[in-house]
Amino acid sequence: METKIYKKTLTLIYLFLLVICHAQCKRLNILIMIDEKPCLTVNNFSINIPPSIKENVFKYIVGSIDVNDNFYLDLLNSSSQNININFGAIIPDKVFVSKYSISIPKIYLFEEYIIINIYNLDNKKYRHKYTKLVKDSKEYYVVIKTPNSMKFD
Repeated sequence: METKIYKKTLTLIYLFLLVICHAQCKRLNILIMIDEKPCLTVNNFSINIPPSIKENVFKYIVGSIDVNDNFYLDLLNSSSQNININFGAIIPDKVFVSKYSISIPKIYLFEEYIIINIYNLDNKKYRHKYTKLVKDSKEYYVVIKTPNSMKFD
């Protein structure tokens, strides 16, 4: 009889600890699309809050990123208007990992979701369409969508 109570108590404590640990995360719903296809393999996903040079590395699971509460509070309290996202993606047609660096307005993080559309300019289909719009000498063009707005980069 005592062992049943003991097992139930341990199970409840374990569940309580899981809830507490999970409650300390904030989920950002970010979907990365490369050449109109969802990006399934992302390496070294990091977020930087300018003017800091420190990059915070997170795990990207298709459609979401779990960030800890401390980072999220730093993000909200920062005076910066943008955040920088850096990551590498494995694209089926390419041999090497493609590296991307994207600046996102911080206000977009309050939206339900963010869709980052990346169009590689080495693809003939997108080269003709976006070459004139690309700033600097980037090898890709970015369109960021949220339920209420769009940003062309």
